[in-house]
Amino acid sequence: MEKELFENIGISTELETGLNTLELDFAEFQALFNTTEEKAIDLIKRTLQFCGSNGLKKPFYAFVDYNEGKEKLNSITQEGLFLVCLANERNENSVPIMQSIYRDIIISHLKYYIVKNYKKNRGGNHNPNPNLTEEDILTFKLQKISSDYIDPNFDIEDKSHFFYGKKVVITGNFAKFPIRNEMAKMLYEVGADVNTSISKKTDYVIVGENAGWSKLEKIKEFNIETIDEQRFSELFNR
Repeated sequence: MEKELFENIGISTELETGLNTLELDFAEFQALFNTTEEKAIDLIKRTLQFCGSNGLKKPFYAFVDYNEGKEKLNSITQEGLFLVCLANERNENSVPIMQSIYRDIIISHLKYYIVKNYKKNRGGNHNPNPNLTEEDILTFKLQKISSDYIDPNFDIEDKSHFFYGKKVVITGNFAKFPIRNEMAKMLYEVGADVNTSISKKTDYVIVGENAGWSKLEKIKEFNIETIDEQRFSELFNR
């Protein structure tokens, strides 16, 4: 992954984990998203709403120094940036930013605060499903595919792409595409029929790290051709 987006910006700061992260001020955050002050704050407000809806509000404030009343962002760490990109996945800058951070380290930091918060509150009713932790929710959000890309769009000008008209399923984690929805969007735009489950009619399964066991079994059962991340990237010249 390329890390040059974060060269010569931010300062190193220590988290409760004892590990360091990068902290950016508002001007650096605004420049990173190449947007106006107003739209930069809109990104933060949308992220706060997203985190509030998914039990991630305390982790949000652990990484984002934001005054909600004054609508003022003082600073944000890379973990906070990860949440911003997650909540604003359609922003054109979200994917390159996500590709430029050390994803595994960032997620481990987020999980630390999420699990810590969950343990503090598990005696109450803040989690309506005791079998679903905030950590699970974060993982789910990374892997969720928007309904916008589920219904195929075959009415496109160029029908020559490898995936045009093909039923495709995505499973696992991908280094270049931490937000699975980005892959779904790429497939949708070339006329692929993106599915969330495997059937006999599935043409290809894009398989990443830690792919779901049940999907791997289905791949074997139906003898479906698989495509890894490298091949997927090559097919899109990425």
